[in-house]
Amino acid sequence: MNLSKISIVLDHPDEPRNIGAACRAMANSDIKDLRIVGKKEDYDVEKVHILAIHAAYIFDNARFYNNINEATADCALSAGTTRRRGKNRGRLILPEEFAREADLVTGEPEGQTSVAAGVASSGEQTSAAAGVTSSVALGVTSPAATGVVSPEGQTLAALGVTSSAALGVASPAAIGVAGQEGQISKAEGGRVAIVFGNERTGLTDDQLDMCTLGVTIPTSDDFGSLNLSHAVQILCYHMFRQNLENNHKDYRGYTPVTLERIDGAVKCVTDNLQKVGFFKMPGREDMEEYWRSLLARASLSEGEVQYLEKIFTKMSGLASKNQKLDK
Repeated sequence: MNLSKISIVLDHPDEPRNIGAACRAMANSDIKDLRIVGKKEDYDVEKVHILAIHAAYIFDNARFYNNINEATADCALSAGTTRRRGKNRGRLILPEEFAREADLVTGEPEGQTSVAAGVASSGEQTSAAAGVTSSVALGVTSPAATGVVSPEGQTLAALGVTSSAALGVASPAAIGVAGQEGQISKAEGGRVAIVFGNERTGLTDDQLDMCTLGVTIPTSDDFGSLNLSHAVQILCYHMFRQNLENNHKDYRGYTPVTLERIDGAVKCVTDNLQKVGFFKMPGREDMEEYWRSLLARASLSEGEVQYLEKIFTKMSGLASKNQKLDK
């Protein structure tokens, strides 16, 4: 994931403090490119800066456009936002699903090799290179009629678009084809825009028609409205997390050991208990079953299992040594 190729587009936001909070959310995830559909003079810069805190530079460097088409003209993929589902919208993808698609499109930063796989080389173009389907073909309609208002008096047009991957359509950047006009190599990467509508009305049908994809953030049926900056935070977080998963092993968590590995650990534990005379009477099988159940439910990592085995091995070794000294 090349976070420098992620653009956040706010279409005619009403509240300057929301813009400032969105800037802070972007900075938290190393996303710096803000684009606003509207005029800069319409916003109180001081109010923007108050909420942006140390991320005010993002607003100061923001670019302003007349419409979404202009704001996303240099992008290979754009996601319009809508919270409301409808029978004509098709399947709406989740933020984490969209993050994987954005990862394919943006490529990697210069000098960085991603461990993620699944992109064809320039000599391996597939039939998916048909291009990106328009939002009309994806069945995306306007979220503006949701009518759900937040405590701040704001309504979020959350995200909504059918996945290009689900339709069997890939963007040129995702194909990894180089040397043809209008196509972008994987190494170079393409720009991805995430478009958010006005707090009160969301994106209209016409505005959504200017986008190519979309995402939905699952929220409560009783109160599904999100503040604009909160939605920006969620999407930016998923972009940032995808980047961490691709390029920083320390952030990947761990893989729990298999049941076969647990059986090996249980044998180590009970063998060492046997050495110290723990099983004076029959009972080893019950003890093995106890440890097997306990370790399986604990979902231990390989490192944790090894540490446990060392404890019991050292314990039996010390017990054996002490017995020899007593003699």
